[in-house]
Formats: sequence, structure tokens, C-alpha cells
Amino acid sequence: MHRIMGSLGLPSAQHYALAAAALGEWERVPSLADLYEREARVVWAHLCRLYPGARSVAAAVSARSARAA
Repeated sequence: MHRIMGSLGLPSAQHYALAAAALGEWERVPSLADLYEREARVVWAHLCRLYPGARSVAAAVSARSARAA
């Protein structure tokens, strides 16, 4: 999710703030990697609402990762 957020132009500090906002938390989320799947899905849905291009960026990031492997 970090790569996608970065590709969308979000500074890394905002990744955690966006996740916290999506989950209704007052404080920044300490780690995206520690989110439960349900929480990660909520964050992803929130990101896609705010940044409609997120899905196409995710597809491009996934394709680059597959080619690199």
C-alpha cells in the first residue's frame, strides 16, 4: 500500500494519517503492515474514494513487481 500511496503523490507521513482517518482513529496508525486484513480493506476503500486512480496505480505497481520477479 505504501508504494501505491507514494505513486499517488502522498508523502510517507500521510500514509499513516490517511489510514488512521479511514479507521476513525485519533492518532496515526503506527504500521500499515500490522493492520488486520479487515482494517487494510477499509483503508484501501478510503484511499480509492479519495484517489479514484488508486486502482490503476495498484495494477501498474503489481505489473512492475511481477516483471521484476
